[in-house]
Amino acid sequence: MDAGAHSQGRVLIVDDEQINRLILENLFVGTYDVDEAADGQEALDKITAEPEGYVAVLLDVVMPRLDGIEVLRRLAPTGYLRRVPVFLITAERGDAVMEEAYRLGCLFDSWTESFRSDLWMQAFENTGVDTAFYNLRERKEDELFPWDFIDIGVSRDFLYREWQRALAEEVTPNCRMQCSGCGAAKFGGGVCYEGKN
Repeated sequence: MDAGAHSQGRVLIVDDEQINRLILENLFVGTYDVDEAADGQEALDKITAEPEGYVAVLLDVVMPRLDGIEVLRRLAPTGYLRRVPVFLITAERGDAVMEEAYRLGCLFDSWTESFRSDLWMQAFENTGVDTAFYNLRERKEDELFPWDFIDIGVSRDFLYREWQRALAEEVTPNCRMQCSGCGAAKFGGGVCYEGKN
């Protein structure tokens, strides 16, 4: 940032690829000061050293030593994620999968009649992406998900209870019949305030 220019704060960019850090840094030039970390452990060290030092963190998901998801898991109990926005970023294989699928003949795949699951599965295999990791593995109750920072009113505890109920093949009563304690009442409207339950 030029001397005399007014910074709106400091952003921490965490990515193990220097080129990715440079690209992201260029987005903030002239508006924010930028600090960098090459892996999750370095990012945690910087955040711990200056807990109020950043206005935002851009955090790569796939990194050596300590990945972005583990960084989030370690930051969650500290309250840091409630104070500072942390954006997950990744260039890992997503583009490669799409390019490979296109090379194999996938086109207009949002149209049911054009969708070729077999080609997509081949693209995942060719690029080394394990779909079972994303779709089939059992997740621990305390696992931090990339969308956990989004507040939709329904609590994470409620969603976990609903998952347990689904496994037990138990039906949750309609909200108008019985409150199930989802957490949406905090919005101050809807069924919770209509006197219908």
